[in-house]
Amino acid sequence: MNASSTIRPSPKSKRLKTERGQVAKARKFEPDVVICDHHMPASDGLHFIKKVRSGTNGIRRELAIIMLTGDQDEAVFRSAIALDVDAFMSKPSSKEALTKKIQRCFESPQTAEDPDKYSFVKLSGAADLCSQAQFDPASMVKKTIDQIKISKILACDLMSKDGFLLLTAGQKITNCVLARTQGLAKMSSINDVAVFK
Repeated sequence: MNASSTIRPSPKSKRLKTERGQVAKARKFEPDVVICDHHMPASDGLHFIKKVRSGTNGIRRELAIIMLTGDQDEAVFRSAIALDVDAFMSKPSSKEALTKKIQRCFESPQTAEDPDKYSFVKLSGAADLCSQAQFDPASMVKKTIDQIKISKILACDLMSKDGFLLLTAGQKITNCVLARTQGLAKMSSINDVAVFK
């Protein structure tokens, strides 16, 4: 599937402003990608995504989801990462940027984990701060987001500068994790990443 053809409006496309409308449309047309705004009149994007990933609204759990937001709220980013959002887009975005995000979703499809994992994700409030492992220069190296390599293992928790947990130590860097982290780096201020050598 070509990402360029995916973002052309179709006769069936409609902008849906309520979660009920989104769910009905997703069940009927079975989209490959959903671009979900965080702010919606009747609900919010995180609640919608949580229901998709936990399997409580009848939509395919592995559905690729791009989160569109103008927020700089670390709690929103943290929750979206915990819900395995495939990509982030800031408002406003260009058609070219959107095409690249959609193409990446097709190249690195999401694999949903156990539904129970998602049902326990907290969607609001500050994260409980996790104690980071002590940085050990003998076994670890600090990298910027752009320097991280696929298959490296995160040596310390990745925290935002505001103290929110973004990625936990021990997590393997996959294409999907790297793409989400790079998207967050452009939208928010995050620290360097410590990975094992």
